[in-house]
Parts: sequence; structure tokens; C-alpha cells
Amino acid sequence: MSRDLLDRGAIVLDSFLPDIEEIYRAADLFLFPVEQDRAAIGMPLSVLEAMACNLPVVTTPFGGLVRCFEGVSGVYFARTHQEFQEAVVRALSGPAPQTRDAVEKHTWRQAAADMLSCLEESP
Repeated sequence: MSRDLLDRGAIVLDSFLPDIEEIYRAADLFLFPVEQDRAAIGMPLSVLEAMACNLPVVTTPFGGLVRCFEGVSGVYFARTHQEFQEAVVRALSGPAPQTRDAVEKHTWRQAAADMLSCLEESP
């Protein structure tokens, strides 16, 4: 798969980058075309990272993404190649998204606060 992408001129990042937010900020949009359940965790961190950088996201309806982000401005769901192409055009031609707001409740800080809240409520 990587070789196929490289042959077509794509840049493939397959190692740790300490300042990944710089890569996201340089991008026009984030594509997440994953279809297989075992290909990523149910709430892909790369999608959350991209959204935290206010990137529009075009993704398959993978894992918990639809449940959490359906109807969010700047997040587009696609199933077919045609839908992906159309979503990319819409994402690039629309106003700059504010996807960061949609992921605020999915930060580590918020997850910890939710966990503490649950612990405080338990008998």
C-alpha cells in the first residue's frame, strides 16, 4: 500500500514525529479511508489530532466517529470513491472549519475529569 501511494506522489509518514501538529497545520485536509475494524482503534487518535488542528476531515464511517461527529461542520463521511471525491471537493471549497471545538470533550484532561466524576458518584 505505501509503495503504491509513494509511486503516485503521496508523502507517507510511518514513524513517530514529535511535533505532528506542524504537519497537520501544513495540510489542507485529513483523509481517513480506513474500512477494516482491526486497522485502527475505535476512536482513531489521528482523526482527533487533525480535528484539534482545525483540519477538515474526510473519513469512512469508522468506529465511534459517526456517533461522536455526525453533523459536525468540517467532518465528512464517505463510503465509496465517488463519495470521497465529492467530500474532498466540499471540504476544500467550504469555509474554514472549526473542528477543534468538536474534539474538546475528547481530550485527556476531559477523560480524566469524567473518570473522577464517575468515581466520586460511586458508592
